[in-house]
Amino acid sequence: MLFRSYILSEKMDRDIGIHTAAMDYFLNITRQLKNPKIIEASLLQEIMKMGKEDQKTGCFNAKFLHEYADKEIKRSKRYSQNLSVLILDIDNFKTLNDKYGHLFGDKILKKFVEVLKASSRDEDFLARFGGDEFIVLMPQTGRIGARALAERIKSRLQEYFVDKEFHKEKVSVTFSGGIATYPYDADNFETLLK
Repeated sequence: MLFRSYILSEKMDRDIGIHTAAMDYFLNITRQLKNPKIIEASLLQEIMKMGKEDQKTGCFNAKFLHEYADKEIKRSKRYSQNLSVLILDIDNFKTLNDKYGHLFGDKILKKFVEVLKASSRDEDFLARFGGDEFIVLMPQTGRIGARALAERIKSRLQEYFVDKEFHKEKVSVTFSGGIATYPYDADNFETLLK
């Protein structure tokens, strides 16, 4: 591409950058591009992030969870490793939303994710699975390790959410959860979730 940039610069009698030379090469020489669009790299990264991220909570969305989980199951099969899934559901979330409003519900969701992220390990994958359901995918983690992480998460969530005051009224946010481990409980992601 540097040579192409040099040739174009000579012909145009001005400096032609590498980006312009690459565009010319793929558009006019190889004809690999038919109708190219130019987009700023930072904007492209933001768009790609939006396709993976849940906008309300900042964790990954369910669509990306399924893609990632399928890859992790394949990796676990290939290397004969465990993979555990922790699913957490905020109890009676609709009632909280109805009683205190959706802004309060949004705050609960955001704080719930904040506690989950702080309690999880770097290698764990956190996603919003549904309205008030979250998944923690734990690669290379068996039942004992998954149970230990779940207990840590449970303690931290209880510590934060028990008897919080809202409009001079005590509000307790409770949750339910479950763990499943590949290959003991299921051999694919969908069955692990069930």
